[in-house]
Amino acid sequence: MTLTDNRYDLYELAVQDPEREARFLDALHGAEPRCLAEDFAGPASICRAWLAMGSDRTAIATDFDPEPLDHCVQRLVEQQGRDGVDRLEICNANVLEARGTPDVIAALNFGVCELHERERLVTYFRHALYRLRAGGVLVIDLYGGENAHAPGISACEIETGVGTLLYEWEQLDANPLTGRVRNAIHFTLPDGRRLEHAFGYDWRLWSVPEVRDAMLEAGFASTEVHSAMGGAEDGDGALITSPVSTDAERDDAVWPETLEESYVCFVVGRV
Repeated sequence: MTLTDNRYDLYELAVQDPEREARFLDALHGAEPRCLAEDFAGPASICRAWLAMGSDRTAIATDFDPEPLDHCVQRLVEQQGRDGVDRLEICNANVLEARGTPDVIAALNFGVCELHERERLVTYFRHALYRLRAGGVLVIDLYGGENAHAPGISACEIETGVGTLLYEWEQLDANPLTGRVRNAIHFTLPDGRRLEHAFGYDWRLWSVPEVRDAMLEAGFASTEVHSAMGGAEDGDGALITSPVSTDAERDDAVWPETLEESYVCFVVGRV
């Protein structure tokens, strides 16, 4: 095994579990979805994992930055050959200009936090709703907890076949009065090489109720919240998902006691 200083490969290794994320999205839809759209896609690792689930799967990757999309195509050729590339549509554009008619839209890695104004958030949700097929779902993630607006660094050591990779998430500053946060990711490779500010973010940290209200205002039929990507599998190996809150019992929902002070959750809008 070799470990390069490619920041997209390091991000996928340290932060994501694309295969499980793709299976989670499939389970949330629940009715044999075939087309996934990954908005704010970056290197579109979820699209690549989705395409690997079957030769009848297609995907659309949308991002305004061409560099990570080029990386996606390069890795897809290496992993799945031309067949995988032929089933992926690349859209180098703002997510408000995303196209296609997917079954599932995934805006993960806190992508909607790039939308700083509520008007733009609602506009994005309306555009997502317009794109989705009947029975479709939009899935986003958010982070929160008592440290959500506290500057500081959290570090995680990841064991690889060639040594320990150090991943650091730094919240540079945060303003709870505006919801704005600035964050950075740093990597230190096993050989000591350091990628300072490998990624940087300037986000509006939306809350769960703000996002659910915006989804309903945009026209989604219902919303729900999941605290995890499914903790069990059925007899066919599919993930079993269970929301911690639905619209029907939204005011009476109880937050799981098992969640840590800092958490990630998933908000789902259904057509």
